[in-house]
Amino acid sequence: MNSQNITIVGAGYVGYSLALMLSLDNKVTLLEIDDQKISLINKNKKILEDDYISEFLKDKKLNIKATNNAKEAFAFARYIIIAVPTSYDKNKQSFDTSILDSVINRAIAENSDAIIIIKSTVSIGYCQEISQFFDTDKIVYSPEFLREGSALRDNLYPSRLVLGTKNKKLLEDYIDIINSATLSRNFPILLTGYNEAESIKLFSNAYLANRVSFFNELDSFCMSKNMNVKDVINGICFDKRIGDFYNNPSFGYGGYCLPKDTKQLVSDFRNIPQKIFSAIIDSNITRAEFISEDIINKGIKRCGIYRLVMKKNSDNFRDSAIIRIIDCLKNSGIRISIFEPMIDKKEFCGCSIETDIDKFKNDNNIIIANRISSEIKDVEAKVYTRDVFNVD
Repeated sequence: MNSQNITIVGAGYVGYSLALMLSLDNKVTLLEIDDQKISLINKNKKILEDDYISEFLKDKKLNIKATNNAKEAFAFARYIIIAVPTSYDKNKQSFDTSILDSVINRAIAENSDAIIIIKSTVSIGYCQEISQFFDTDKIVYSPEFLREGSALRDNLYPSRLVLGTKNKKLLEDYIDIINSATLSRNFPILLTGYNEAESIKLFSNAYLANRVSFFNELDSFCMSKNMNVKDVINGICFDKRIGDFYNNPSFGYGGYCLPKDTKQLVSDFRNIPQKIFSAIIDSNITRAEFISEDIINKGIKRCGIYRLVMKKNSDNFRDSAIIRIIDCLKNSGIRISIFEPMIDKKEFCGCSIETDIDKFKNDNNIIIANRISSEIKDVEAKVYTRDVFNVD
């Protein structure tokens, strides 16, 4: 397979991990606006908390260059892969695609021959609309299915490759590029339409959010009945139809994808009858309220929040369930301090940030942790968590 010029827009965990993988056999230009990320990438230093990336950078020769020069980045690209954020706009009840729209417009203006592959999560119907607007069949929608903290590994060992397109012939070389770059040779490849590919992404994440909510409500029941939740979950998950995965109770789902994707799917249903997907969102709110009430009922005066990030090896606390719990606890008058190395401010959400882990552990009556860690194992007696299996 001949080396190709590939431009990737956005150095988040999706774009960055994909750039690392593809740069082994191709010339990759990573277009990014963050000067610090650009500098680190060009020095061959990692920009994400990911153990697999650390090992990858040690012994691989990568052909990758980061830049903020769009004209340079787009000029000679055969493929332009876009992985920019699309946050959910509550007022519009839809994804805000303004950044994505702008990038597509600039890419086509600079290089109309390039094949544009969209990784950003979009509403159902977006790619059909944008391809008609630009009168092109060179737009492809290829959703990502990566876990935070394992993005590179998930790219190298993909569960599947979904490609939504109007022109399947365009993708023969791209499929060869992905096959050459990955370490797995047995993953399914699905060529489908735009709407189908967009639906696969949203329904996949809604199912995962539903699964999280299911085991969280099961945990709430067991807590209320003073039952051994670990035994109940194991007994259920020995059934191979259910499976022993994604079943560890938490304070609720959060992060970059599940909250916004579930809300978008509810919006996409519009006048189509549905109950499940709205209930998933309600369940997540109810879970946070249940956990908060359980903590408040313990009568503590001061509590510590151990980490805001969703899980181990993550640098993300967007829409984290623990933040909803912090809001509830503050309203009850409990004094709160937070240990979160990702924050360099003195306060967050009106709570003090403690940078000394020993002082943090000593000063608090109870330590609330979505996920247990070796760092707080020595004070496990005062740790409040629903982490039953000590896994993400």
